[in-house]
Amino acid sequence: MTIEPGMRFGAVWAWPEDGGIWRYLPCGPSAQRGDTGRPNVTVIEAGGMLMLTVGARLGVDPADLVTAQKAIAAQQKVAETTILLRPAEASVTAASLRIVEPSGEGVELATARPSNLPPYSAAFSAMLSGDAATAAKTAMSEGRLVVRYDVGLPRRLMVRATVRGDWTGEGSLDAALETAKLVLEMQADDGASEALIAKALHRARQEAVATAARLRSGPDAAGCASTAGIDVEVMETEAVQQTLSLQSDVASWLK
Repeated sequence: MTIEPGMRFGAVWAWPEDGGIWRYLPCGPSAQRGDTGRPNVTVIEAGGMLMLTVGARLGVDPADLVTAQKAIAAQQKVAETTILLRPAEASVTAASLRIVEPSGEGVELATARPSNLPPYSAAFSAMLSGDAATAAKTAMSEGRLVVRYDVGLPRRLMVRATVRGDWTGEGSLDAALETAKLVLEMQADDGASEALIAKALHRARQEAVATAARLRSGPDAAGCASTAGIDVEVMETEAVQQTLSLQSDVASWLK
């Protein structure tokens, strides 16, 4: 699981925004705990049946935030007080208790509707028998019984296009690119749509033509008779929803 363009700091994923703000998410769900601090996880075998009940949450403990703030500040070589941690503007779309097979496939045992607000508490209950009970017990002993939260995270993807070179505007832009009088370059975030890429390239081409026209008609037009410097850069963005699956091994909560 990767959160782009995030970095992991202990139990927290975090990524920078403007103004010293860093958005964060927990790396995975954790156990709900009772008044004694014990995790709300029960495993009961009776009459050939296996009953699992699991309470989970998707939140970050204050101590983990302090650790993350210190780590980010050290990495960025700034004072800790300049790092402002804020929760990600995420939405939890589903939560499930499942077995992760060695092949990577998943078997869903139970689902739950998480609470609408952080820490998105959820309670799972599964009554299993026969092969299903055996598979669940084996998975738990091997660290493959997990709670998974599916999360939607808003992102903005960017495409940057540049046109640079010497061109007077004579002939077509395509001809200038073919003869290397101009160089058209493009950088795009992973996942950027073809429409966004096409929009950025189209704007860069348009602005290159417009720039050449301005240079030809400006006060220094006589000096541009043989060559004209074109330096155009455009940027286009689009909003997308990154889908993440954050999961944790239930057995690890009992250690």
